[in-house]
Amino acid sequence: MLDRLPLRARLMLALAAMSLLSIGLAALLARWVTVREFERFFQEKKRSEFAVAAEAHYREQGDWRNLAAGPLAPRPVPAGRRSPPPNFALADAMGRVVGEAPPYRLGETVAAAALAGGQGLVIDGRRVGTVLDAERRPGLNDRERQFLAATDQALLWAGLGSLALAQLLAAALVRGLVRPLRQLTGAIQAMAAGGVHHPVPVHSRDELGELSLAFNQMRAALERANEARRQMTADVAHDLRNPLTVISGHLEGLRDGLLRPTPERFEALHAEAQQLLRLVEDLRLLSLADAGELPLQPLWLEPERLVQRLLAALRPQAAAAGIALSSACDGTLPRLWADGERLAQVLTNLLTNAIRHTPPGGQVVLAAFVEDPDLVLEVRDTGEGMDPETLPRIFDRFYRADPARSDAASGLGLAIARSIVQAQGGSLTAASEGPGRGSRLTIRLPLGGSGMKTLDVSTGFP
Repeated sequence: MLDRLPLRARLMLALAAMSLLSIGLAALLARWVTVREFERFFQEKKRSEFAVAAEAHYREQGDWRNLAAGPLAPRPVPAGRRSPPPNFALADAMGRVVGEAPPYRLGETVAAAALAGGQGLVIDGRRVGTVLDAERRPGLNDRERQFLAATDQALLWAGLGSLALAQLLAAALVRGLVRPLRQLTGAIQAMAAGGVHHPVPVHSRDELGELSLAFNQMRAALERANEARRQMTADVAHDLRNPLTVISGHLEGLRDGLLRPTPERFEALHAEAQQLLRLVEDLRLLSLADAGELPLQPLWLEPERLVQRLLAALRPQAAAAGIALSSACDGTLPRLWADGERLAQVLTNLLTNAIRHTPPGGQVVLAAFVEDPDLVLEVRDTGEGMDPETLPRIFDRFYRADPARSDAASGLGLAIARSIVQAQGGSLTAASEGPGRGSRLTIRLPLGGSGMKTLDVSTGFP
């Protein structure tokens, strides 16, 4: 039943029940204390009045004779009713009961503990007796009962007022709790419906505020992901359209007899088809990496031999561009448990990019060294460098720092490189001191291959 009520109603009911219980307990405790203290005060007042009357009787008589005509005289009662027993007993200086009242009987000796709890009667510096509380306590008169009734009424009104105030405060508190939740619910429903969703306001720094902040961060991340997906779709369509347009145009010309089937024309068609195959293969690698199924064949390899092999393969390209390509290895490096071919693919991509973006006369260095517990492979160049706005985005898919470039680069190379490195338990980062001051791309791989996701190349399964 309660689970069908709105959260606001359930919170109000819970707070009302808690307030009612707390105020009720407080009122009962206050009434109990009030009645107890009032009865204690009334008992002490009556005892003092009895003690004054007893002292006056002793001063007048010189002893405790004729008490029945003095403080212990029966009180007048309506005809036909017996006079109630006295509310107090009286013991003389020796502790013998001279004025009885249950449970004290005339002539018995009262125990010292009971005498100590009574009210002593002292005349001229001498204790002449003790007033003792009887079993029957003094009754309240009408005025005193009215006082207690007025106290009960005041407690009732105070409790009702406190309950009303507590409900007002609870309503404000519940509103402050429910409003952010409603805003979050509305934003989530708008997001689920695919509509425009704006950041929800953050009203506080408590858990609800943190929830709103986390939702805003998630919304921003989702917007970036959607924008990246749209951009990726547009880029894929663009990169597919260009070679397909060239191939389609050549084939139509050949079909209609407008173009002659020359070896050069077939070579151009083959080059466009190869570009399509490279793009499709790059997309396949990225999809495998995203799914955690990138096939790896880790082996123990020697980093120095890998570095020298790559330099030998790329030196002609660097020399043709007028760039000095060299290595910097620190002594004897430990063997590395990694997929050598995948790692060579990554380093080739980084070195090719460095050569492409370094002007003639510049330098590109492939360094290898150990920073415990990692082996570090670093590609440094003296080329164009990157500005602070470009640097965080170079690993985004299809991102090109210069969109006007007409080279065959798909914009997926660095994204693939980072995925391959991460699949081997490492990291790939980039740094630059600014435009014209070169770049540095750093690969860190754990020695021993810890964290590598080793997959069977034949099946693609772990």
